[in-house]
Amino acid sequence: MSTDVDTDYDIDIRSVDPSYSHTLARTAGRDVDGGEEVHLTSLSVTIRVQQPTGERESSTFAATFRVDHEAEQLTWKTLGDEFDNSTSFRVSRLVTAMAAAEEAAMAFCDDVGLEYALERAQVGQVCAPTVHTALEVVDQ
Repeated sequence: MSTDVDTDYDIDIRSVDPSYSHTLARTAGRDVDGGEEVHLTSLSVTIRVQQPTGERESSTFAATFRVDHEAEQLTWKTLGDEFDNSTSFRVSRLVTAMAAAEEAAMAFCDDVGLEYALERAQVGQVCAPTVHTALEVVDQ
């Protein structure tokens, strides 16, 4: 996977943790073999992003994806600091973590034989500001 972000970070995928649940016929909308079928419900990825210049500054992110087994699709749920210590990150570091998490999630699906599509994060749409039309600029 390629990204348009020009970064110079070392990326370490710390863990990929799947969560499974029993498939129920009423939620799947189809017959389920004796209630013994399970499906992937969520996927958590832990990523450490660090500058390779020898700095000690690094960020460890926890990314979570929702999984729709019937639609065979992964969507973003959350991305944040693994240790809940930071709420502010450099944009390049955050986008690098997002790209690495997406790549790790898709690699996991490939490894276990799931042909799921990934609904990529639309960061600009989530963060689009709204400016009130009655605002004025006043010199003081």
